[in-house]
Amino acid sequence: MKKILLLFFTFLLLSACKNNVAKPNPSSVVGLPFFDLKGYFEKEITRLEGIKKGKKTSVVNDKREEKTLDSLDFRSELKIFSSSDINRPAWADKYDIEELFNPKGQQAETNYLAKSEKLKTRKISIEFEAGKVSKIFIENRIPSLIATTRQRLSYRPQKGYSIEINQKVIFSADNYFLVEVAFEK
Repeated sequence: MKKILLLFFTFLLLSACKNNVAKPNPSSVVGLPFFDLKGYFEKEITRLEGIKKGKKTSVVNDKREEKTLDSLDFRSELKIFSSSDINRPAWADKYDIEELFNPKGQQAETNYLAKSEKLKTRKISIEFEAGKVSKIFIENRIPSLIATTRQRLSYRPQKGYSIEINQKVIFSADNYFLVEVAFEK
């Protein structure tokens, strides 16, 4: 029971960290070295206001729970995604960029890979279809003195998202946490 509580409080702590998220100034976005995750998710939160229902599945270690929700707070639910934004001046040269194009020459995928083990956000992968984002995948690693936490975040604009967290705690069993939300209109 203590392990489940530790995992739950760790997840709450990570998702409750305050970042002053402001809507990006269009002129400043032009100069960003990487994809603007914060700006993208601000627009998605506004777009998703029309979605009133969703199916939410939660897994903590071996315990699974499913709920149909009548309302979703997308601002808090998607905060973990936008907090993985890598657009900081000090990180401009800390990520390798890989761009893939389809046979028609259209951008199909962009990947950002961390060059340093010290960076929390290890990978961001953005897939495109017809010039629009079709999937965002983010991999984070958060080491501390007592635990190492790995996050795998996946977002599909028309379908939903998942947040998967694996936590290795010193002198304790590993913890696993998963949240999946499927959008319903």
